[in-house]
Amino acid sequence: MLRKSAFFCMLLCTAAVFLFSSCAPAQIGVEDLLDAPRLSDTQTQVLEALTDEVGQDIKLKYPRTGDYRSAFTFYDVDGDGSDEAIVLYAVPENGRTSAARIVVLDQSSGRWQATGKHLPGLGQDVDFLRFEKLRDQQGVSLVIGWIPEGVDNILSVYHYEDGGFAMEYSEDYSQVGIMDFNDDGLCELLIIAAPLSGSQPYAILAGQTESGIIDTLDQVSLDARIGSFLEPVCGMVAPDTPGAVLDGYIGQDTLCSTVLAIQNGQIYIPTGDNDGLPFFRTYRADGIFSEDVNGDGVIEIPIAVLPHGQETVSEDNRLYFTDYSVLQSSVFQRRLRTLVNVEQGYRFVLPESWLGEDLENPVTIYRFPQSGEVLFFTYAGDINDQRGELLRIRSYDLQGYPDRLETKNYFFLAQRGTFVYYASLPETILSEDLLLSQEQTAALFSLIN
Repeated sequence: MLRKSAFFCMLLCTAAVFLFSSCAPAQIGVEDLLDAPRLSDTQTQVLEALTDEVGQDIKLKYPRTGDYRSAFTFYDVDGDGSDEAIVLYAVPENGRTSAARIVVLDQSSGRWQATGKHLPGLGQDVDFLRFEKLRDQQGVSLVIGWIPEGVDNILSVYHYEDGGFAMEYSEDYSQVGIMDFNDDGLCELLIIAAPLSGSQPYAILAGQTESGIIDTLDQVSLDARIGSFLEPVCGMVAPDTPGAVLDGYIGQDTLCSTVLAIQNGQIYIPTGDNDGLPFFRTYRADGIFSEDVNGDGVIEIPIAVLPHGQETVSEDNRLYFTDYSVLQSSVFQRRLRTLVNVEQGYRFVLPESWLGEDLENPVTIYRFPQSGEVLFFTYAGDINDQRGELLRIRSYDLQGYPDRLETKNYFFLAQRGTFVYYASLPETILSEDLLLSQEQTAALFSLIN
């Protein structure tokens, strides 16, 4: 009889021969390609221990997002100084994969063995897996996002006891943020739900209660026009206020932002009653997200601003400035004015000298349709009167640009892959106060994802 390790080797060799010798495309899923061929020696030992207990017919489950993407995660969940193995798997039933399961294995005398029950999950697939300090106890809590069939994703929190996990809390979710909002050394969960049923979205704050368990601390309704959300940007939403900014979609390609302040276990939207103005002002094009742009520790929200003269440009070629702003007392206060060029993947911060309210001719922009080059210039009442040129920024693909010699009057800014970015400054300028150097231009330019 073959030893188990030899059986695994023969299985891998047989699979390799099949994959590379068959003329027809192999009907093998991504997980099947990832399961055995990439297992380390330790993972193989854990898998052998698992199949000893539940049988050979299992399917390993891999989280789709997050830092932990393996079906095997090694982590010290009980705080005893040694790692346990957390394994995600499913057992096919009647030709279909059942709900994923989770089990903890520990090593004793050089052998791995399950230490507790094989706990059924709340979905067929796994969205993410995280380890967080949520309770005043030794070890950490396990937070898992489950993906069921046809219903909302479900978040569940597990604590480790008696050698296995016990589920302590669960809630439907679309996105999740995790942070120590009240600075007590324990993290809280910010759960955002946009139900598939189309009912009103909401945000939940969950964490340790006074009785020491994980439960809902507070809840707030969100605007019903938001159809989907991105991951919350957690941090400081004002200099003295922790919370999160939620970027979400109105329709398919219009972004908006909602500010959530979190203090003393409560969550609230810091705007006046029925005050929709801050919310409406955050409407903008897709690809421009809330973030701490200037590194001051506070999350800025993008506000679209139409530059002078752009109202006369066709919508397909119209550009907007983006004011990264902080919401204070229901009023947005600008921190930076920028041009965010999503199509070409860069951001340029306008220098303070270009933003003075007393400028006789304010700075505006124009994009040349054929080349995509952006021109910054002072506006004299006509978008086509571009004599007040201040700066040009252009990008092109090294593999496809027909005339690279045109860059002779430009200086290099950055490169990403085969795409390069150049800028040009005029030899003469109408106002010396608005003049930039090459070094200043480069410092104000950055690439975006």
